Amino acid sequence: MMIRQTAISLVILSMLLSVLTSCRHKDILCPGNEPHTLTVKFMWDKAPEAAPDGMTLYFFPAGEGTRIWRFDIAGREGGNVEIPQGEYRFLAVNNDLPGVMFSGEDAYGNFTANTRKNQETGLMRPTGMLYGGTVDHVEVTPCGIIYTTPEGTMKECRQGLLRCHPDSLSCVYNVIFRRCEGVENIRTASACLQGEASALRVAYDTPGGEPVATAFPLESIRLTDGDALTGCTTVLGIDTEHAPSVTLTLNVERTDGKHIAKSFDVTDQVVNSMNPHNVFIIITGVEIPAGDTPDTPGGDVGIDVGVDGWQTIEIDLGTTLP
Repeated sequence: MMIRQTAISLVILSMLLSVLTSCRHKDILCPGNEPHTLTVKFMWDKAPEAAPDGMTLYFFPAGEGTRIWRFDIAGREGGNVEIPQGEYRFLAVNNDLPGVMFSGEDAYGNFTANTRKNQETGLMRPTGMLYGGTVDHVEVTPCGIIYTTPEGTMKECRQGLLRCHPDSLSCVYNVIFRRCEGVENIRTASACLQGEASALRVAYDTPGGEPVATAFPLESIRLTDGDALTGCTTVLGIDTEHAPSVTLTLNVERTDGKHIAKSFDVTDQVVNSMNPHNVFIIITGVEIPAGDTPDTPGGDVGIDVGVDGWQTIEIDLGTTLP
């Protein structure tokens, strides 16, 4: 009798060990198309100031013949998603930017953020702050998930918790015109940055596409060394291969109603910036002429070189300045 009980106990123990071993070796314990609940948590250590309204999550299959899974989650914290067992590459971006549209959603490496055109000016809108995060390898198993950490190591979590560390992808361009003379002659002022990228491959943080231009307003402030015009904009970076030069144009509407402009080559400041995601462009000693720029002869719209590199721009009612 004791031998029989011992044999039964050994059988039960063998069955338990078999279950545990199969789980450890990732054998299939349930149908492959059965959804598994994962908890995606965003860690904002790289961009602590981020406060997006929501995030869009993509799980791109690592193999063939599996669908792409997309989820929209409100807020910045993350949330639960259900996804079948399998291997994926994970990508997430914030979805609250009217100045950005996405393309290439068919593949992890093709996923691209693109600038949007302002229909009134014909220039590109500022992108706003784009945040993105990726996890190169995510394996959903019957026992949880296995994924790569930012350090490149593999982490296994039986609770199905996936941590992602998004970072800022947009570039902030801070513009300062220092020691400005003739600020009293200005009614309104704006700047136009020409040469930034029109697209960004999110997974690799690589700017590209055709060079475009973005306009943004300037305000007059008083600094310790004199009057200044300042402003900032957000773009997708600079693709130096397709835009070998970057131009900043100061557009001014004077108090007499005339519109004048002056351009500056700022390539060196942009390319040599210590932080390509937070660039400062500083122009010193700009003088706003009071009325000695020449008029453009004839035509509805034109540009003529005036005093000290300034240009007078004649516009009609159908023309919109940046």
